[in-house]
Amino acid sequence: MTNLKKLPALSSLFAASIKAPAIIFVLLVALAVPSPVNGEPETVPKTAPTEEKTKEVSVSRAYIIKKLALALLKCGRKSEALEKIDLAFSLDPYNSDLRQTRAYILKQCEKPNATPKETKRRETEIDSNNYKLAKEFYDKNAYKQAIEYCNKELETPKTSKNPKTFRRTRVALKLRGLCYLAIGEEEKAMTDFEHYVDLSALSRSTEATKASSAKQPIDDLPLKLQLSYKFKSVLQNQLRLDKLYSRMVELRNFHNEASFERAMLYLGKGDLNNAACDFESYFTYGGFYHRLDALSWSIFCNKALKREAKLKELLAHVDRQRNFATKPELLFLQDKNFTAEELVAVSTDEKDQIARGTIAGMVLAQKGNLEEAAKYLQKVIETAPDTSAEYFVAKKELERIKK
Repeated sequence: MTNLKKLPALSSLFAASIKAPAIIFVLLVALAVPSPVNGEPETVPKTAPTEEKTKEVSVSRAYIIKKLALALLKCGRKSEALEKIDLAFSLDPYNSDLRQTRAYILKQCEKPNATPKETKRRETEIDSNNYKLAKEFYDKNAYKQAIEYCNKELETPKTSKNPKTFRRTRVALKLRGLCYLAIGEEEKAMTDFEHYVDLSALSRSTEATKASSAKQPIDDLPLKLQLSYKFKSVLQNQLRLDKLYSRMVELRNFHNEASFERAMLYLGKGDLNNAACDFESYFTYGGFYHRLDALSWSIFCNKALKREAKLKELLAHVDRQRNFATKPELLFLQDKNFTAEELVAVSTDEKDQIARGTIAGMVLAQKGNLEEAAKYLQKVIETAPDTSAEYFVAKKELERIKK
């Protein structure tokens, strides 16, 4: 057995460690240095997501390298600390704890003794981190915290005209607008959306000047203007929405969906002429998500406007595409022994019932069956979210019926 009395004292071990190579000393410090708590950077939330625990070798290695980076930072070796935390983050790039630690180290490099290279890295990395943190909070429905980090991203001075920093400003505006929308602050949301679309148009124009073949990067969140009926029913807001949709239609990165939303806005306002143009444009030139609805509403508008030639052209689409031939809404619109009651009852899906109930109510109103039309429109109002396009259309038509 080992004689414990012959073992050297702790003080002797510590003295020996001083004489050991520098890396041994750094590792000893690493084990003693905790992750930053009171010294957290301003860009790191106190309620940050917990680190995922996995059995991957790369994750455990990343943890050790993170500790080493913190030890190097404490020893004043900032450049080496930056290299190590970058290495750790490259091993586990989706680890939010490593991202926050890197933000902390970069924040320390902002101090007066930071080199120009370290300061530049802080501008690019910390700014980007603000948006990433905002996105994490948005994904967890923590909208007020997300707004806070969007604000930090937008308030950060941009020292260059780098397209990447310009893009971060745009996406931060859009994300903040979506957060405002989620918490019911629709006026602020609308202002952010307008600013975002204006910057998108400016970016597209600048990009076209520099390189006409360059492709605009697609943002990671769709811009869905799910505004309440209370907001959309105000005439001034309708004009703002019309203008915003028109700008969006001009930009390819909105994938033509804006033309369908604008058409539904026109339909609710009773402007069947412009609605028909947008529905047909959406169906003909690449609309994807609402092709059946766009074709159905286009047929409805042209029947109401008594445009026989255009109606014949649209019905030819139905005949040519086999998947459309048996659709209940198209059979109903063509008066092929398909009643409004059958149209709504054919599916138990609530979204289908809302869309078809709106069509049923609008068609019956056009035919003069106002009492029957009101019944279907009222059902839509009771079941559809007040932010949906169908709610707006049904509510406006019901108001016209009751006048």
